[in-house]
Amino acid sequence: FAHLLEFGDNDIRQEGELLRLREDVVRSIRANRQLEADLDLMDLKIGLLVRNRVTLQVSKASTGSTALCLSALSDHPSVCLSKLTKKNKEQLSDMMALDKHKGLKALSKEKREKLEAYQHLFYLLQTQPLYLAQLIFLMPQNKSTRFMETVIFTLFNYGSDCREAFLLLQLFTAALRHEI
Repeated sequence: FAHLLEFGDNDIRQEGELLRLREDVVRSIRANRQLEADLDLMDLKIGLLVRNRVTLQVSKASTGSTALCLSALSDHPSVCLSKLTKKNKEQLSDMMALDKHKGLKALSKEKREKLEAYQHLFYLLQTQPLYLAQLIFLMPQNKSTRFMETVIFTLFNYGSDCREAFLLLQLFTAALRHEI
């Protein structure tokens, strides 16, 4: 067995390749986490823009193109932004200039509490499959299929990672047990 413990050139190359691949995976994970953080920040900014759209409408009313801007925003944001005056561009950029370190703290206390309540609700629905399993069988058959597609698969992110796939399988198991 002693010959198996010796490292040859091929073993050293494979070990180096393995270390390089691990480093690549770690870099990719860090990049993904940063992208997720950026996405969360953008989501928060969009939420703040929606909340403050009255302010945007008031500022756009002075130029007379509020309706055009709001309808164009969904299709062509560049058209909307090109019609903004310099003052309105500054107001819009001020609304979007949210400090990255504030995150959820930028929300009002009431909104933050509501967000936390929804987080707890979704966590409970994911980890306690009995509630959704019973709900599936209380609904008519034609509505339960659509409910599965729109609500349940979305709630479990279509089982895209191991945790959510496991929890989705737990839900299906609970639903089958409830049916039997």
